[in-house]
Amino acid sequence: MFDFQTLRYSSPMMDLATFIANSTGTEVRSSHFSFIFKTYHEEVIKTMMEALKKSRSEISDIYR
Repeated sequence: MFDFQTLRYSSPMMDLATFIANSTGTEVRSSHFSFIFKTYHEEVIKTMMEALKKSRSEISDIYR
């Protein structure tokens, strides 16, 4: 796995998009994108909950 974060300042979503684009074929991305994105989103929410020491319901709706 490569960390593209040092290339430029941007959203972590850009890291994920670049990683997926560079490590999977079109068929895999097309058929599994919803699963990949949902899994990534859930991990972001868990990280926020841990970092902020808040429950899922306490995190702003914009992140849920």
